[in-house]
Amino acid sequence: MNDNGVRFLDLIFFILFQLSLGAVIHVSKSEIVDPTMWLIWYLCSICFILLIAHRRRILRSWFKGRETVGDILWAMKMFPILFLTVMAISFIFPPERTENLQLNLDAMTILILVVIGPFGEELIFRGFLYEYMRQRLKKETAIIFTSLIFALFHPISSFPVVMTLAVMLNFLYEMRDNIMVPVVLHSLNNLVVLILYEISRR
Repeated sequence: MNDNGVRFLDLIFFILFQLSLGAVIHVSKSEIVDPTMWLIWYLCSICFILLIAHRRRILRSWFKGRETVGDILWAMKMFPILFLTVMAISFIFPPERTENLQLNLDAMTILILVVIGPFGEELIFRGFLYEYMRQRLKKETAIIFTSLIFALFHPISSFPVVMTLAVMLNFLYEMRDNIMVPVVLHSLNNLVVLILYEISRR
């Protein structure tokens, strides 16, 4: 096994880190929808993941340097397929509507949902967790398992939609082996969803 890969202790340390961070946020008694709390969570998680990746010398396996521009363009071409598939699933299994949900689309919220959030989640689920699973399981099993965990971190009412999105992000990441592919796709998906949300409020 490659010693430069994600190790079991890395996974344990990350879980403990997440639990500790969650406890700090809970003790602060801040609302979970507070953008500042989400910003702190994402930035701390990103720094922790990048530190592990640097120590394990796997950053270059996530970011492909000269190939990244081509991979980003490829991801943008694949986005319509991904988004239409996710939309089709949302029509078949529509998420429950929460009438009281009011999302304040200020600059920080948009930055978190379109840039920082997708980047952080892709490092965690595709770059970190999926890489760990792929080293130990069959590719298909790793994709399903990682996607399941990703979906469970989101509202249960949107489980089929998020599960579909996660499977496709894992599959497309596997095709190009560049973390920027799912990052770009995730960002574009959130951006379009926010635009549609804003239009629906008018």
